Amino acid sequence: MHVAVSEHMFAEDCPFVSCHASSLVELPGGRYLVVWFGGAAEGADDVAIWSAMRRTGGWSAPRLVAKVEPSAHWNPVLLRA
Repeated sequence: MHVAVSEHMFAEDCPFVSCHASSLVELPGGRYLVVWFGGAAEGADDVAIWSAMRRTGGWSAPRLVAKVEPSAHWNPVLLRA
């Protein structure tokens, strides 16, 4: 595997304290979509699914895409069919 780019998706001022379990998919037109779960801590009630898109020029701001109260959300997975 060759790593072509290594960069941060967001700064330290992101809207969650903890995040992991990311999934990345390449989209047409050189775009990338990534999802992960983020919140106070793994298993916490505020954990939700977040997303960001990379286009030419950089990453979009993190965006909340799924949250069902009051349960934690777990490892999102992307698949391009």
